Amino acid sequence: MAIRIVTDTTCDLPESIAKKHNVTIVPLKVIFGEKEYVEGVDITKEEFYQKLAVAEELPSTAQVNPEEFTRVFKEILDQGDEIIGIFIGSKLSGTYQSAFIAETNLGSGKISLIDTETVAIGAMQVVLTAIDLVNQGKSRTLIVSALEAMKRHARLYFIIDTLKYLKKGGRIKASAAAVGEVLNVKPILTISDGLVDSASKARGLKKAFAEVAHLISHSEQTLDGRRIILGHTNAKENLALFREWIEKNYAPTEIIETDIGPVVGTHAGPGAVAVSFIED
Repeated sequence: MAIRIVTDTTCDLPESIAKKHNVTIVPLKVIFGEKEYVEGVDITKEEFYQKLAVAEELPSTAQVNPEEFTRVFKEILDQGDEIIGIFIGSKLSGTYQSAFIAETNLGSGKISLIDTETVAIGAMQVVLTAIDLVNQGKSRTLIVSALEAMKRHARLYFIIDTLKYLKKGGRIKASAAAVGEVLNVKPILTISDGLVDSASKARGLKKAFAEVAHLISHSEQTLDGRRIILGHTNAKENLALFREWIEKNYAPTEIIETDIGPVVGTHAGPGAVAVSFIED
């Protein structure tokens, strides 16, 4: 009997890692007008950003429904395995609630669910820790206990390249967006109490990198000696600059790169870069 990890597409776990460790990724949906796409099935991340660039209105996203989770969970349980489900924060999506409904209806006693209280590469930190603990042969009970303790230490900083999409989504006033674009202001977002929050801002990308460093050091943390994750929203050049800057200023033990998908990308827009790490 093995322990299987189930997560959703919002954690942006690279397919190579998912395949290597037999992680099941359940997709959310993105909706442009009346057309619905299953993430990673009907639309790739690159195709999503191409559509986003020309869309007059922001797309919407749809959570995984309980029926889909029931199917996925039952398939794994029928193989005699246990399940640890790790999902986008419940304040950001109803996906966790759908998983909870499916787990309750199945009533197997072999499913444990984790509300990461974060999103994207912040949630991926929780998934990667779970993979490590499963590979160490820990029990489901011990793994869940460890994940509940560490998830609040998963830090995420997001540097937004353009205010256009925050304005479209009504998350920033049009006047503020116009001034911000002229001054080349880069908002820096984070997750606080399970919700997206403003952490700081800077003029220009390189100053934004330095401001992230200030935020990290201000909380008496460092990226030295840690596994960090870098993400981007169709911004490989910006990600390369961010990675170069991090390697110049820190000594992480491992750097994992990933593309960030529709749920975060809808509001962040293209050009954004992000870093996540586990603080002390």
